[in-house]
Amino acid sequence: MAGVELAEILHRDAVTHAVLTPTVLSTVPRLPSSLHTLAVAGEACPAELVERCAPGRTMINGYGPTESTVMSNAATLADGEPVTVGGPVRGLTETVLDDHLNPVPVGVAGELYVAGPALARGYRNRGALTATRFVAAPGGTRMYRTGDVVRWRRLPDHTLVLDYVGRSDFQIKIRGIRVELGEIDAAWSGTPSSPRP
Repeated sequence: MAGVELAEILHRDAVTHAVLTPTVLSTVPRLPSSLHTLAVAGEACPAELVERCAPGRTMINGYGPTESTVMSNAATLADGEPVTVGGPVRGLTETVLDDHLNPVPVGVAGELYVAGPALARGYRNRGALTATRFVAAPGGTRMYRTGDVVRWRRLPDHTLVLDYVGRSDFQIKIRGIRVELGEIDAAWSGTPSSPRP
């Protein structure tokens, strides 16, 4: 459900809080004035959407892989300001590392690793994948290798926030759902009668 139908529900029920993917939000032609807190999550949020939807309400960008129990970061978005994923929520730590697992300086892109008690234990019945994504952190804890390329940015008040740069692999998001291009390719390869795109 999206577009005009979703807009009608938001207006009819005078919805005050909503969490939507940017793709779904972009289909809603007009938001009700009752909607004072709007969160976007599940995929990157374009600046144009912030420009259209943030004025007159609190707009939050929620970021986080499912493996960190859904949301690991939150940032308040404002029209005319850079779109950021903010910093880690309470209880989580985040490190930006290079290909050799060394921390990178502020402003340099690297892969985001998340650690903390909300982190999943791994993938059920997928030991090899668990071993590649849940890796040892200094001090004997575990951290999750997100595959997201980010960089720290220092705000004028000296707060550090993360800017999302892209992916280090071939994963994409469609309406907030993870899609592994390799799995699509494998499915096509396993179907001899299907034409390849």
